[in-house]
Amino acid sequence: MAQENNQPATPQAELPRLEGWPLENFSYIIDSLKGFKLGEAFNNEIYDAIRKGLPNFEVSRDFNVPQFEAMRDVNMSVPKEPVRYNLRFEQIDTERGKMHVLGQIDASLLKDGKPDVSATFRVFQKTGFTAHQMRNLLHDRTVAHTRRSMRTGKPYLAYTRLNLNAPKDEYGNSQLDSVPAFRQDYDAAKLLGKVLPNNYTQQDKDDIGRRLNNGDIVPIAKRGAGGNLEVSHLYAAPHEDALMMIDKNGELKKITAPAMEVIRNDQTQGQKTQQGQGEIPDKKEDLGKGAGVAQSMAESEDKPNGTRQRRRA
Repeated sequence: MAQENNQPATPQAELPRLEGWPLENFSYIIDSLKGFKLGEAFNNEIYDAIRKGLPNFEVSRDFNVPQFEAMRDVNMSVPKEPVRYNLRFEQIDTERGKMHVLGQIDASLLKDGKPDVSATFRVFQKTGFTAHQMRNLLHDRTVAHTRRSMRTGKPYLAYTRLNLNAPKDEYGNSQLDSVPAFRQDYDAAKLLGKVLPNNYTQQDKDDIGRRLNNGDIVPIAKRGAGGNLEVSHLYAAPHEDALMMIDKNGELKKITAPAMEVIRNDQTQGQKTQQGQGEIPDKKEDLGKGAGVAQSMAESEDKPNGTRQRRRA
């Protein structure tokens, strides 16, 4: 008959702290994560994995990411969406010894706590898409980023989309469809100049252009009939030489240059009508309804012709 063991369990020996080359390797990794805008959420898990001497390892975290940046001087709530980032590290041989490097990042939009849309992004020499850019690519939006020519090694600007319907490559990376900016006759600044209200400053336009290049959804406010503040949302579509607009009703519209002229003229007429009505409401108006539009963006993006397809994780 086995004798019952009432003795307390022997505590596991504490792992030694990192020092020397392993500590330098950890610092290298943490420095590289800054470029991906992932903060310090993974630091402890990475530190422990290196201490344990794991050759290859993965660390994963879920984040609640704002769907867009709030507008300055406007009261509005910004809905968030859950996104999971899984970092894959591999061990390579160097002149100084074995070294861990970040090789791939899996990004997933979550639904009910489970991956709904997922992709795997390659990391090369500490460079790749930022966390927000990966999230935007999963939403089938375009990101402008710097790539390097395989032939000359020189950097160039490219417009990139994620092809979720294509098979992954031999290394498990999702397929990207990129077009060099110099081959795409797309002038976001010019298009914005046609659609933005007149009260937007050059600084506002530059900031909006930066966010559109990042693949972000950008809220735009203008005064409608009766002076009411109306909020629509824009995102860039360089492959189609257009801006996509989610209007105040949640409908998705493709805005091209000729159509923008019509929008600008309608807006100018609305401003003239408003000026004849006297008092203008306070600009800091509650935009709860505008946030409601953003919450339905995922459904709104799927409306036109039903052409968007997503491959489930």
